[in-house]
Amino acid sequence: MSVLDIIMRHDAFLQYRQVGDAFFDLTRRAIWADSKSLGPGSLSALCFGYRQSIVMTDRGPMMQQDRAGAVLTEEKDLIDFIADTLRKRSKRDLTIADFNDTRNTALFAKKKWKVLVKHNKCQYTMVGIDNTPISKRMFEDKEIGQTISIADYFKRKYPKSTLEYAHLPGVLAGTKAEPMRVILPLELCFFSAGNPTNERSPKISEMMIREMCLKPPQRFAALDKISRGTRENLACANTFGLELQEPSPANAR
Repeated sequence: MSVLDIIMRHDAFLQYRQVGDAFFDLTRRAIWADSKSLGPGSLSALCFGYRQSIVMTDRGPMMQQDRAGAVLTEEKDLIDFIADTLRKRSKRDLTIADFNDTRNTALFAKKKWKVLVKHNKCQYTMVGIDNTPISKRMFEDKEIGQTISIADYFKRKYPKSTLEYAHLPGVLAGTKAEPMRVILPLELCFFSAGNPTNERSPKISEMMIREMCLKPPQRFAALDKISRGTRENLACANTFGLELQEPSPANAR
């Protein structure tokens, strides 16, 4: 049964994000995939997927499926997230004054977010945000033996990464003792999607209960989408001569 279960999970494992025993489609292309935003100032979304297992019954092996829910991070540019957090209409409304406000600098200094950078996909831990535009934050570039700005360094080193917000400060991603050892342009940093988060609140709990406790017609419709999506995604199982039939009705007790 364990081998059969692994075979039936293989295609989902290759295509979707697995969290625990559940699968989630971060691209939302699958007919069963869905998510609910948690609103401005949140890095996460309430995502819906499914879980499955193979069990032995009087009628032979059968697949059990059910909906699954989890709070997962969304892929989001750091600069957009900051604009949302500061309640700006868009990132274009951000100014250097927003980052010189002690209330905002204290807020971002408390967060130890892990961000990826677009030019090399490396991960850094954000320890704060600078208060000087990257066009004016200077350092000694030992490669060329000159003192240049962070903005000029990235333009020279990564010419394909166009900087539109050099008038804004950079992300401090150095050590706690030397936070300015690494400074990254805001617009090149982003949060990756699909990571479990510890974000919790009464609002999230209420959303989870409401969305997972569906009325029978809605629940059966959601399960039908999961079943159809699974039957269309069994390339590995088919190579072993296995197929998944349509759901079988059963009398409830």
